[in-house]
Amino acid sequence: MSISLSFNSPEPQSTTLLHVITRIWQSQDLHRVFKVTTTEIRQILEADRVAVFHFLPYKDWEGEFVAESVGPAWKSALAYQIHDHCFGDKFAPLYQQGKTHALSDIYEQGLEDCYVQILAQFQVRANLVVPILKGKELWGLLCVHQCEGPREWQTDEIELMSAVGKQLGIAVQQAEYLQAVKDRSDRQKILVRVLAQVRKSQDLTRTFKITAQEVRQFLDADRVGVFQFDPQTNWEGEFIAESVGAPWKSALAIPTYDHCFSQNFVSLYQRGRTQEIADIYNPGLQDCYIKILERFEVRANLIVPILTAQSDLWGLLCIHQCEGPRHWQEDEIEFVVCIAEELGIAIQQATYLQTVKDRADHQRILVQAISRIRKSQDIHRIFKTTVQELRHLLDCDRVIILRFNPEQNWEGEFIAESVGPRWKSALDQRVNDPRFSEQFAPLYQQGQHTTRSDITVEGSEDCYQQILEQFEVKANLVVPITIEEELWGLFCIHQCEEPRHWQAEEVEFVQLLVEHLGVAIQQTKYLEQMQQQSTQMAQAEARKQIAERQNLIARTVDKIRQSLDLETIFPTTTREVRSLLNLDRVAIYQFESDWSGYFVAESVAHSWIPLVDTPIVIADTHLQDTRGGRYRHQETFAVDDIYTAGHTDCHIELLEKFQAKAYAIAPIFQGEKLWGLLAGYQNDGPRHWKAEDLDLMVQIAAQLGLAIQQANLLAETRQQTEELTETLKTLRTTQLQLIQGEKMSSLGQLVAGIAHEINNPVNFIHANLQHVKDYVEELFKLVSAYQNHRALPDSMASLAQKHDLAFLQEDLPKTLASISNGSERIRELVLSLRNFSRLDEAEVKEVDVVAGIESTLIILQHRLNSNGRRPEIQLIQKYEDKPKIECFAAQLNQVFMNLLSNAIDALEDAAVESPTIEIRTQDLGSHIEVTISNNGPRIAEKVYRQMFNPFFTTKPPGRGTGLGLSIAYQIVVEKHGGQLVCESEADLTTFRVTLPCQRPSSDQ
Repeated sequence: MSISLSFNSPEPQSTTLLHVITRIWQSQDLHRVFKVTTTEIRQILEADRVAVFHFLPYKDWEGEFVAESVGPAWKSALAYQIHDHCFGDKFAPLYQQGKTHALSDIYEQGLEDCYVQILAQFQVRANLVVPILKGKELWGLLCVHQCEGPREWQTDEIELMSAVGKQLGIAVQQAEYLQAVKDRSDRQKILVRVLAQVRKSQDLTRTFKITAQEVRQFLDADRVGVFQFDPQTNWEGEFIAESVGAPWKSALAIPTYDHCFSQNFVSLYQRGRTQEIADIYNPGLQDCYIKILERFEVRANLIVPILTAQSDLWGLLCIHQCEGPRHWQEDEIEFVVCIAEELGIAIQQATYLQTVKDRADHQRILVQAISRIRKSQDIHRIFKTTVQELRHLLDCDRVIILRFNPEQNWEGEFIAESVGPRWKSALDQRVNDPRFSEQFAPLYQQGQHTTRSDITVEGSEDCYQQILEQFEVKANLVVPITIEEELWGLFCIHQCEEPRHWQAEEVEFVQLLVEHLGVAIQQTKYLEQMQQQSTQMAQAEARKQIAERQNLIARTVDKIRQSLDLETIFPTTTREVRSLLNLDRVAIYQFESDWSGYFVAESVAHSWIPLVDTPIVIADTHLQDTRGGRYRHQETFAVDDIYTAGHTDCHIELLEKFQAKAYAIAPIFQGEKLWGLLAGYQNDGPRHWKAEDLDLMVQIAAQLGLAIQQANLLAETRQQTEELTETLKTLRTTQLQLIQGEKMSSLGQLVAGIAHEINNPVNFIHANLQHVKDYVEELFKLVSAYQNHRALPDSMASLAQKHDLAFLQEDLPKTLASISNGSERIRELVLSLRNFSRLDEAEVKEVDVVAGIESTLIILQHRLNSNGRRPEIQLIQKYEDKPKIECFAAQLNQVFMNLLSNAIDALEDAAVESPTIEIRTQDLGSHIEVTISNNGPRIAEKVYRQMFNPFFTTKPPGRGTGLGLSIAYQIVVEKHGGQLVCESEADLTTFRVTLPCQRPSSDQ
């Protein structure tokens, strides 16, 4: 099938081309330009695929499709890398000349099989290919594929594609130009940033690392490394810093040596020359150099020398491309050269600063040593510290002090040493050189020193050389230690690993140090003599102070034991200890369960801020992790100076909040448990803690622990007493509640018994009254019949007249009716008594609340009537119809009984003129509300707050137990899940009972 598109006139073709070109120039994003162009062309030409193919640089015309628009029936060609080995010879020259290539059917054009296979791979049957030229360089191809079948390409279609291809070439050229401009701008920014970092930082390692990262990221290289030469090993070196991409291995710390380097490259690099290699396999590189680069997976590299002076080659700044060849641009080389120059300047600055620092360190160590010598009286500590600091400062293998014994022909032994981990110690070794007295002693006594850079080449005597070899010495510096013109010993510095040339400033520095060391030894001897003279006096004074201290401790302990109240014990203890030890602050610290803690008491001088007034919970992670640390083992701890004790910064910060400069701490034990700490603080400066100071704190802490234990025992006893009192009160309440309940139960049983006993005869009477009535009526009929009989005897007539038969006939029915009414009333009363007691029914049952209220009112009817103190109480009853509710019927009747009895008592006590009680029921849906109100006086506020408490009553003894309202509250709220509230105002007091219609299932 042949598909063609023809333009009817130049106008449509130019309009279409203008439309496509407009879409191309609407964006500066090359990928978007390709996407829009392929989509537009495929729609215009109605093709199956339109794609942009880009040649990869340095890949021998290999390339891939970077953008396409393809129909849904055909597969995508994106990201396929394609290489036609014939392309460079047959097609590249034609495309570079701007030629197009149109095929109507790939199987009819006589194409080579390799080319047909490539096109068939993408389902192509006909294609049109237009070159995309970036200037004179063939950048890629614009391809139009017809996959469904052959197609004859029209001239106007080919011209349109040629024009679009040219516009795409211009767009590529402009995009790359804009990217180059942007890269230059970015390069300047990165250069400024790197230079700022180089000049700001004095840490060369960090500078190298950041520089490598920035340069690799900017150049998009696979590795950027800083290579340093070792001047002692004929240009051997290693990478000391790098930034490397994920797929490639690190080159750090791998020694590298090229035997051709000094001959071929050193002179060039010293003159500032650079080396750019686009592909290491291009002709011209030696095999040894290629092998070195292959070790690091390098395919292309850029090398720039790092010079610390005009021709002092310190190292190399290396840029590696590992993935493939790379052509290095001039601006990239210029950028790396600038970076390398700045690195050279940074190295010079760092070297100069290190030299200045070394000199300053010499002066500092000397000043510190002199200060320590003048301050310290421990000569062995002075020796140890001096040799340690000097060995680190001079970076030597051993510094040692030899002391002579003149009585044994200058034999001596090493008494202090600092030695590197690789070398054996010479401490306690005795040294005897038979020729020392003749050859060396006179020189050393005159203050002369000896230096040997290499003991094997400087003509040392065999015996002397053997002694030095015994201690693995290769080079040494020996300075005599003289005291009062006598040779006391030697200060020896050994280099064991290799020979060493001793600098003049090093020798001068050691001589000054040894001179002050001799002064320290002389001072020590003098002090030893003074100490021997004053020892006896000091011992006598110490015994006196101990006796006084024991007396003070005894008085303090006595004051502690005078009270068992911690609020008194703590202030007394801290005040006395502060006075005894003349401290700025004494505090008591208590541990929490998680081993954090806080200060509970303190005694502090007026010039220092208190700690207890501003409580701070202190969470010491060490004490928390170790559950009390050393203190749990009953150890004390004292620090003379918090700044020299090796504390962490956070610990020092905490102590500074306490204003402490020195402190001592003793643990406080409550039995076997670590309760807290007794802490003494010196705030105005450091303090040397004496053993007797710590002993005093230990004794006071022990007594304080006993006092805390006794006080806690007392507090526990008091608490137990309070608990027993409360328990007794609860038992009493429970007992009275049980008694009241038993009374109500007994009352219920009594009422039920009486009702039962009355019920039987009353039922008998009530049941037979109808029969009696019937019998009387029959008798009256019989009498009436006799009266109507004419032959009635006179005796019967006189008898009827005597007993007033007419009256009997009239009154007897009335009497029987009265008896019937009375029996009915008795039956109703029995029913009310049974309703009140409810002993014959289940404990929880649906009942009529109104029936319960009415039963209660029947029982209390006698109290509602008038008596000598008040008129009859008017009863107002307003009931709403309500279905039955689930409840404990007897207990609910008890509630109504208590509330109504209290209302009657209140009306009687207040002597109200028209006493009234109003009872209402109201339907609230899921609840029913019963209100019992009276017009008695208002309840006082203090009574109102306590009315539901057990045993609270305002009635005189004998009239109430104080449990009525308490039991009513318990029944309503706890038993039924309801509410019982009281509202009282002038002349109206209302108790409101709210009950659910159905009790919750958990309570049933």
